[in-house]
Amino acid sequence: LRRVFSFRLVFFITLNDITSSIFYLMNPVTIFKPEGGYECQTQAFALGYFDISSMMWTAAAACTMHIAVESALNLRSAPLNNRLVCIYFCFCQIGPILPSVMPFFFNAYGHSGIWCWVKSGDGESLEI
Repeated sequence: LRRVFSFRLVFFITLNDITSSIFYLMNPVTIFKPEGGYECQTQAFALGYFDISSMMWTAAAACTMHIAVESALNLRSAPLNNRLVCIYFCFCQIGPILPSVMPFFFNAYGHSGIWCWVKSGDGESLEI
């Protein structure tokens, strides 16, 4: 199972989605703290990071399917190897750090509805 390239991609998508779901379940801890403490900041960062990372892993899987189809049609050879997994891993796990850290500089993480994410409603916050 570990030797098949596509299963590795599905594994990383699943791992990101499970971690994101854990932080969504953290909601009861953060909802009753109106000042938005470190629990709220942690939830907001993690939701942003893991949701973006999951989308990027899905794009990597789509890119892999495109490469596989081109290879099956003999349009070019498929470079599906460990080097491509390393490239995907760097792109999909390091790439979401910047958009997830950026709201910390603007003090933009806080309560946003029922979850902690980018603050909304006051007109002074950074909204994505």
